[in-house]
Amino acid sequence: MRAALLLLAVGLAACGNSKPPALSTDTPVGNPALTLKTLSNRADLLSGGDALVELLAPSGTPLSTLHFDVGGRDVSAAFAQRENGRVMGLVEGLALGDNRLQVRDAQGRGATLTLSNHPIGGPVFSGPQIQPWICDTATNGLGPALDAQCNAPSTFALMYKSAVTQQFAAYNPDSPPDDVANTTTDAGKTVPYIVRVETGAMNRSIYKIAVLFDPTETPAPWSPPKGWNGKLELLFGGGTAPHHFQDPAPNPLEDNALRNGFMVMTSGHNVHGSNSNDNVSAEMVMMIKEHITEQYGEIAQTISIGCSGGANQQYLIATQYPGLIDGVIPTCSYPDLHTPAAEVYACVQMNRYFNEISPQLWPLTTQQAEVMGHSSIGPCQAWEALFGARLDPKIAAGCKLPADQVYHPDTNPTGTRCLIYDYMVSIVGQRNPSVWGPVEKKIGRGFANRDVSTEGFQFGLLALKANRILAEQFVDLNEKIGGMDIDGVFVPERMKADPGAVAFAHRGGLISDARQLAKVPIIELRGHDDAEIHTDDWTYVVRARLDRHLGHHDNMIIFTGAIPLIGDAAFACSTGLSAGLGAQPLPNTPAEACTHNPLLLMSRWLTAIKADASGDPLETRIVRNKPADAVDTCFINGVPVTEPAVCAAAFPYYSNPVVQAGGPFTNDNFECQLKALDRADYAGITPALSDAQFARLQAVFPTGVCDWNKPSASDQPSVPWLNYKSGPYGQPMSDAPVAKALRK
Repeated sequence: MRAALLLLAVGLAACGNSKPPALSTDTPVGNPALTLKTLSNRADLLSGGDALVELLAPSGTPLSTLHFDVGGRDVSAAFAQRENGRVMGLVEGLALGDNRLQVRDAQGRGATLTLSNHPIGGPVFSGPQIQPWICDTATNGLGPALDAQCNAPSTFALMYKSAVTQQFAAYNPDSPPDDVANTTTDAGKTVPYIVRVETGAMNRSIYKIAVLFDPTETPAPWSPPKGWNGKLELLFGGGTAPHHFQDPAPNPLEDNALRNGFMVMTSGHNVHGSNSNDNVSAEMVMMIKEHITEQYGEIAQTISIGCSGGANQQYLIATQYPGLIDGVIPTCSYPDLHTPAAEVYACVQMNRYFNEISPQLWPLTTQQAEVMGHSSIGPCQAWEALFGARLDPKIAAGCKLPADQVYHPDTNPTGTRCLIYDYMVSIVGQRNPSVWGPVEKKIGRGFANRDVSTEGFQFGLLALKANRILAEQFVDLNEKIGGMDIDGVFVPERMKADPGAVAFAHRGGLISDARQLAKVPIIELRGHDDAEIHTDDWTYVVRARLDRHLGHHDNMIIFTGAIPLIGDAAFACSTGLSAGLGAQPLPNTPAEACTHNPLLLMSRWLTAIKADASGDPLETRIVRNKPADAVDTCFINGVPVTEPAVCAAAFPYYSNPVVQAGGPFTNDNFECQLKALDRADYAGITPALSDAQFARLQAVFPTGVCDWNKPSASDQPSVPWLNYKSGPYGQPMSDAPVAKALRK
């Protein structure tokens, strides 16, 4: 099933449908048999000045009798009956804004469709772009930027895989090497393993596209490269950072995808360690898919893969803009960006408390780990080491900006704040004046809204109830852990989310929503790890969200292996995982070792969904058409195991500080409802909580503690396909434009 077509088709339910849509009912109607549809994107979300358009007309309609124009300019020469039998045209030279495309027959009847064109440098729907922004097209081989949007001419290079060394090398068509390997794609075509790599600039980002290619070919949207199977792999990169810099795109020479005929796309905006605005990441995916369709041909399947922050992007794009990606393969994953942020804040505060404030009460690191929710204190230490600085808006390296451009509350209060929330200000909006601090009052504007709250959190509650920590440890921890203010400074008060921030995080899909994730097949790849930040529990947080909202998780399977981050060679089939981490590429796994290839499994799953013509909801078709071998599998000493109990024993998972405070395993109650302290909640504790200790807790929680039996008052379904052109918080997009009949 090609889910993206539900969004991208104009006038049809799917781009592959040959039945013309209903036209306007205005009378007298035009030629009811003629209509137009865009193939490369929705007609109102186009970019770059061109659009691939198809004419639908009765068989035998003479094309010579039809006239096409856009804005009064004759574009009839762009249309022809192509070798695929369809009448298609690449309409170029579109002006920014609305362009009226028309087709008329000899009697003046026909159809019209408005093509809305946006700059190739963006934005389309993500709202005002972050400033300042530093272009770097020259370093990326594109020459100097042509404008402030970092646009530059694209370049093309040929690479090949050596049959001798099994490595990629430059290919010279004027002096072809004699060691070019052959590859057989998943479509059964055997072709020379030569790859065309396109490098370009789009949406202020560097992108790369790699595809099997015959150097004698001239690709066209109606004549795709013969080695391409029509499928696209999006390779997402890891990390999390708010860079104001045009970072490079990762290497797209992903052997597992290319050797099977997939096209591979990477971009700087799809590396979370460069761009932590996931709406911009989604926008980049949409724009590059349009470009691919206009230059290489229609995309049959879009499958994503990526680790860590590269998993965040997949889950958030599937939530916020469903249909852009047909199948997701998150690896060493998190459910989104904002959920683990709560653990980062908690870990940084706990590390400070355990090491600096009350170390005498916590001599056992095992007890600290109980409060943190892990088997050791390693994950919290790693969180602070890797991301503690990300909580400080003054760290210039976090922005990749010169220090003199970066915020300081005393010396440069209007400078760029290097926080992820401020990087997303066009999405999340600014803080209400009612919560402004001194610096905000001084400069007359609020910083970006923050959705983190620890109000009412009883840290270590489950450990206390299990008698693994003492009452005095519990009370002292909650008395002294405090919080962090908007500048990342430790304060005695608990953190409280800015008004409306959590409600929008749910509505805007910043917290991944299982209601939308049900519309995409998921193959999670998990390398067992509880020693650093990529702990196994995050995979099961996603599963818990599916179970809560759907009553099942039948659209999700998990492959687990013993190697941290990577898992097992049986499913870590190529460089995709390491590129997703931003690490040095791993040696390409030989095809014969890749016994559980997730990319090919996902492709088979999507093919089966597309073939299901039942008309049932997508969620139903995903589950019904899941391949028989798409089952949870763990690999123990190289042996695949599908018995859940055996896998659970071999690869246990834990939780995090929020769950240990009593929160749900779904980790999506960001703003709990409060209840009064009740001594009965501490029954069974040995020794029992004293009156003095209870009084101290009452002082810590004057407004009450979290009632985790109640849902968050801010929880709500996400609203997909929001447009931020008119400002933060977004507006739902209207239905895709359709062609209308022209009067005679």
